[in-house]
Amino acid sequence: MTKTLGSQLLFSLWLGILLYCGLSIMVGPGGMLAAAGLGNRATEMRRNLGSLMDRNKALGADLESLRSDSDRAEREARSLGYLAVGQYEVVLAGWVDGRSSTLGAGTTLAYQRPSSLGDGEIKALSALATLIAFLLCRFRALALRPKRGREGRRPRSAPARGSTDPVPV
Repeated sequence: MTKTLGSQLLFSLWLGILLYCGLSIMVGPGGMLAAAGLGNRATEMRRNLGSLMDRNKALGADLESLRSDSDRAEREARSLGYLAVGQYEVVLAGWVDGRSSTLGAGTTLAYQRPSSLGDGEIKALSALATLIAFLLCRFRALALRPKRGREGRRPRSAPARGSTDPVPV
């Protein structure tokens, strides 16, 4: 029975270690799922960087144009909300800025933690699987073990029906 218990425990531990390694590789912080998410994020950042470089070139051209044309500079200043001396601004209630909330050039991309399981969670799942595997092996071994004892006989402490003999102690 000790050999069986040892082999069941060894099998359960082996299964737990195998599950830990598999979960770490697939859904761990450095696993395949996290790497795919980071790869997608890097592609998105490269695309954003390309659009930022294009925008930078266009703004450089606009800056050079503003420096060379004073009338254009005044028109741009008015479009940005600057007023000439003696002018007043009228603010209309309920006016909504028409900016888009979608990702565009110049939008800051905040770090997003890739979806993955933490190392502690993976260890807990592996330990739980190890325990369950060990218990299943034990219950299966106990269920398959032949029953010992006197089956079909009456217990020693109970007298036979209709018998008046005292029970030996």
